[in-house]
Amino acid sequence: RERVKIAVELTDSRSLKPIKDLRVTLSRNALELESYFAKSGAAVFDGLTYGAYAMEISRRENSIGIIKLEIK
Repeated sequence: RERVKIAVELTDSRSLKPIKDLRVTLSRNALELESYFAKSGAAVFDGLTYGAYAMEISRRENSIGIIKLEIK
């Protein structure tokens, strides 16, 4: 079975500088798989298999957005 790595870089849209106070959470079927506090403005999810995932970006317990992705 093939595995996939997803790297997420969190940058300010104006300054293009990394945003360092965000949390990125990866879920599948409503179950949290991994969660990272992006200290360097980036997070990496490695070893993912095919399927549907949701990636939530939050700051201090407040959701900023959810990215839904499907790996085929």
